[in-house]
Amino acid sequence: MKALFVTFCMMGMLAMSHASPSMTAESLTVKARYENQLKIQAADADGVVFQNRIGQIDNFAVIPTNDLPQIKGTGIPVDFTQILMKGYTYSHQAGLPKLPVKVELIELPQGAVPRIQVTRAEYKDINLSEAGYPAPLFPAQPPMSKSAKETPAFQYDAYIYAANAFVGNNGLLSGNDNQDLAQVEVLGEMRGTRLGRVTVAPFQYNPATNTLRVYTTLDFEVVFEGSDMGATYTKKARYYSPYFGSLEQDVVNPIAISSPKAEMYNRPIRYVIVADPMFKDSLQQFVEWKTKLGFDVLQAYTDQPEVGNSMTAIKDYLAGLYNNATEEDPAPTFVLLVGDIAQIPTQTYSFGSGWSSSEHVSDLFLCEYTGDRFPEVQYGRMSATSVEQLMPQIHKTMEMENIDPAKASFMDSTILIAGVDASHGESELNPTVDHLYNDYFYDTLDRHCFVYRYPESGNHAADIIQNINDGVSFVTYTAHGSSDSWADPYIGNGDVNNRFSNKGKYPFMVGNCCLTGKFEENSCFGETLLRKKDGGAVAYIGCSNSSYFGIDTYWAVGYTSILTPGVVLTYENTDFGANDALFHTHGEPFEDWAQTAYEFIHAGNMAVEEANQGYEEYYWQIYHVFGDPSFMPFSHAPERVEATYGNTLIVGESEYVVNTVPYARVVLSQGTTVLSVAVADENGQATLPVSNITEPGTATLAVVAQTFLPMMAEVDLVIPDDKYVVLSAQSLVDGSGETVREGAYGNTYSAGYTLRNVGVENVSSVQMTLTSQDEYLVVENGEFTYEGTLAPGQEAEVEHGFGLVVSPDVPSGHELHYKMDLVLDGNTEEVISKEYSFKVWAPDIIVANFQITDSASTTPNGVIDNGETVTGIVTLLNNGRAAASDIMLTVSSPDASYLSFPAEAIAVGSLNPAATTTVRFEYSAADGNVKYAIYTLNFATSTRGREMTDSVQSYIEPVVETFETGDFTFAPWDEASAWVIDQSRVHNGTYSAASAKISDNETSSLKITVDVPFDDVVGFYYSTSTELANTILGDFLHFNMDGTRMGRWAGENAEWKYVEFPITAGTHTLEWLYVKDASASVGEDRVWVDDIRLPIGTVPAQGVGNETADAMTATSSMMTVNKAAQGELTLTFRTAAAMEGDLYIVNAMGQRVKMLADGLHLNAGVETRTFGIEGLSSGLYICVFEAADGLHSVKFVVAR
Repeated sequence: MKALFVTFCMMGMLAMSHASPSMTAESLTVKARYENQLKIQAADADGVVFQNRIGQIDNFAVIPTNDLPQIKGTGIPVDFTQILMKGYTYSHQAGLPKLPVKVELIELPQGAVPRIQVTRAEYKDINLSEAGYPAPLFPAQPPMSKSAKETPAFQYDAYIYAANAFVGNNGLLSGNDNQDLAQVEVLGEMRGTRLGRVTVAPFQYNPATNTLRVYTTLDFEVVFEGSDMGATYTKKARYYSPYFGSLEQDVVNPIAISSPKAEMYNRPIRYVIVADPMFKDSLQQFVEWKTKLGFDVLQAYTDQPEVGNSMTAIKDYLAGLYNNATEEDPAPTFVLLVGDIAQIPTQTYSFGSGWSSSEHVSDLFLCEYTGDRFPEVQYGRMSATSVEQLMPQIHKTMEMENIDPAKASFMDSTILIAGVDASHGESELNPTVDHLYNDYFYDTLDRHCFVYRYPESGNHAADIIQNINDGVSFVTYTAHGSSDSWADPYIGNGDVNNRFSNKGKYPFMVGNCCLTGKFEENSCFGETLLRKKDGGAVAYIGCSNSSYFGIDTYWAVGYTSILTPGVVLTYENTDFGANDALFHTHGEPFEDWAQTAYEFIHAGNMAVEEANQGYEEYYWQIYHVFGDPSFMPFSHAPERVEATYGNTLIVGESEYVVNTVPYARVVLSQGTTVLSVAVADENGQATLPVSNITEPGTATLAVVAQTFLPMMAEVDLVIPDDKYVVLSAQSLVDGSGETVREGAYGNTYSAGYTLRNVGVENVSSVQMTLTSQDEYLVVENGEFTYEGTLAPGQEAEVEHGFGLVVSPDVPSGHELHYKMDLVLDGNTEEVISKEYSFKVWAPDIIVANFQITDSASTTPNGVIDNGETVTGIVTLLNNGRAAASDIMLTVSSPDASYLSFPAEAIAVGSLNPAATTTVRFEYSAADGNVKYAIYTLNFATSTRGREMTDSVQSYIEPVVETFETGDFTFAPWDEASAWVIDQSRVHNGTYSAASAKISDNETSSLKITVDVPFDDVVGFYYSTSTELANTILGDFLHFNMDGTRMGRWAGENAEWKYVEFPITAGTHTLEWLYVKDASASVGEDRVWVDDIRLPIGTVPAQGVGNETADAMTATSSMMTVNKAAQGELTLTFRTAAAMEGDLYIVNAMGQRVKMLADGLHLNAGVETRTFGIEGLSSGLYICVFEAADGLHSVKFVVAR
């Protein structure tokens, strides 16, 4: 049967015309103790194992439609319901129920054919009407073009909504319930990295019964069949470029390549210029400048036979450079097209169909070589039909890349513009610019941002032009556009040509709008800004066709689950977008940075990929850089980068070291030849290979870093005029005879060296002494004397096994330092020294998760009870960068003598980096009277002499308020509470708590404030005998946590029901509130609660002696996490004596990522402190307090 498809006119995405979504601010627990999370359990050449869990639905929105005249009387529902899930996007088949889906990008090995294998699936059906949401789920809608002349039709598939069957991500399900739960698709390949997308769809919906099926447990594997890992490693190494480093962060299972990044960073960055021959002379100064900045510039002109002047010929030429590249002769990273379409022709694409069809040009065709939508190079166009049009673009680029700092103060000003659109101004445009201002452009004493918000922005075109003329560094506009203008506020080509007078003050400009990059026309807005002499922009980001509401927001700020008037978008409640990548002020790793103009586009388009709205290929086609794609935008006045370096380089040396800011690009060049290039590490050290330099002379040293102006200096290349020997090579060999570049804990390495005489005299002996002051390195056989004549220019390999013994206790990622001293012919007055270092890795085994299974008990509650034996399930994570083998696990408790654990250590096996394994063990509690006592479980692991310990906390016996005391004395209930002890309706025993007798419009409250030491649960049984008119009207029992309603219930229901909610560490106020409406009473007009499970810590422990005092001094329990959200980490410290130390955070790779406090002083007792953790991306972290008595640590998770 053909589906009946009803269409109605609708404004906006969620906010339809003047109707706005009504947020309930109420979560719905689906499965207690479950957190909403998608975890990677394992990833290797055979596939990726995923584990998805859903514990609650975060929120609901009720979307009214009955006030829209265009759809009244059509028979569609008066209201719709939308499910809101943080971190989820939505199914996008228009007209079908809009269901949350989780999207992750994965890396696929070469040759791999992926398929999904579901291994476990458990669901819970929820009747949404009974849960308080009788309206059907909102249907997915197509996005709205920013150039649409009319609003798109509201799409509602009446056939689907009448079906008494479950609907999944792709439509009606037939037979196999698991068919739609997870899907994988191959997307393509970018720069040697194959990309795939995994879509997890744990929600299904039956429209006829208004039933939501939630798969609370979903385990599945993406199986890779036919993986060729050799080809994978080879291709990734062959095409590696630091300007595509974000690919490692874009996927959840990056495949590491064997070559160290430092070595690959030392390759030249190839920059290809394809130009009309009339521009050849004009480009030479630009070529020389780019060479100084470290680019290996290759010039290609369309009159050369190998290049050609047709679109196909140019594409073939560039594809040949890419496909024939080697690690030594790398593929282009950047391509600059110089000329308009007549000079450098490009592809025209068609989009859409029928009345909505359109065409656009795109340079993606010239820069994509693997048959998909992903470019293999970063590209831009200096569009010009004459030298007169080209020269301003060259001059502006060079001027802004090397502006005099004394003239750069104007760069402390920026402009953000939310243009005019009545339907989307408040829901998308303003929230976008507000997010940018609040997170990146906020005013300081030195910086100012001009913010033009809807609707006032439409009246400020003249002010914006004046701001630009006064000088700004960055301008972004989001709203409507045309091929020659921003629409409202109107700023067009005429303004650029006649009113822009910003000589020497050229901003980087971004247009999240339609058509301003439609460069097949005579001079689009982007081209005009670039061609303008003594004015305009240094670079412009614009679209060659229409962009879309919603998707443009995701492009700029990252995906967010709802866009509605008044929404506040923040770094925490959005995913990663283009602006996050460009400004990266939240501690993002270097690989996530967008340093260049095109990387900015890349980050935005990858955000669109993860939003999964069906417009991904289109967005790769339409967004373009007008100008130099390698240009590094500024957002504030830059300073000249600083560096320390040697003014002289001895010809024949193997390395040249420069110390500067982290991740700077350091270059040695002569003329238009790059001699050497390197990228500084996280400590700012760049090591340039210089053994290829064989002639004396002068070289130009350049240090280039994002947000800085480049530093230029001259370095003399000299040949010594007397005896001089250098160490031209070092090799490190492990115990198996393999040459290594990085080491591992507990290993011994043999270091070999090559001597080279770079002086002008013979040397007959070289005394070599290897030493180290590193506490984690021991040197063996550290002295050797080379005997024999070493003539000028001659090399000699030293056959002596200098031993480097690495401690098993070395911190993972530690840089080992050692030094070789050379004494020539016994002349101890002139010692030649060379310092070396190499990084070593170690496993770091931590507890990723711990839970207790007591399902066989008569009273299963997830904790241990007196006289009970339970199964502990601990998930161990190797948080280091080295594999651990022969792991043994010992479980103990330092503060609970009433517990018994396995006497023997448990054999765990091996654990690769980032991998997890689950260990089950039984432990018991004595049959005594210990209750509500917190205890620590220590998990000690050992591997090859390396000892590691991590711990968790749990407790014995849950705190249950039964009211069997006949009063409210068991727990510290708020004395102002107006509930009573009752015997008329109980769950167990003799007593329960009942609401007071109240009248219409009154409330009765039972309240308690609890201090929760670690995450726990709150649960209770309830019964109601009240009015229930509908989901809105009636007399309801509310359960509130910290003023937020977690659930509500009403009706004539003598049956007792149990509900449970997670509660985080910290202080919380819990309230049971009976709320009566304005009229009517039903039944007994009361509500009851009984057998309330309160969080641990609510009442004092019973039956224990000094356990609490002992725990105060235990390393594992000194710190607890109260909060890790909204950019803050709140910790409670419990110390028996005053302490002082450093407080810092390490990430899941064992790298220190943030210093919280240097020399933090803690007083004896209990105190709570809050620290800023802005910039931490989502993931597992460890907060470490390093004091004189050792390391104290606690894990926490940042979720976005």
